Amino acid sequence: MISSRYLLRKAFILAAVMAGTATAQTPQMVEVSLTNIKAAIAKEVQADVEKVPLMVKVPVETAKEVCNLTAEGLAPQANSGVPSCPAVRTSTALNDVVRQEIMKASLSR
Repeated sequence: MISSRYLLRKAFILAAVMAGTATAQTPQMVEVSLTNIKAAIAKEVQADVEKVPLMVKVPVETAKEVCNLTAEGLAPQANSGVPSCPAVRTSTALNDVVRQEIMKASLSR
């Protein structure tokens, strides 16, 4: 027969594992359209405007900053299930993501 202490220990371990799994999830990403600010980003990252991607994925906090939205305004799009928004300004975090994307594109050629 299984003792209640054994069951209690199992429940505690299971709860700890579940809590660890929940906190280990990756942050939600948002697709940000750069169409309206490509020239400004190109200037800030010192790259040709043609090399700036049309869209990048950034963390929610960055998207809220550059798209001038609240978290509620970042509803997932029907087709992809991924939230998206058009950027209206640049930020250091956005510029860093764009630099990384430009480097990836240049390495894959």
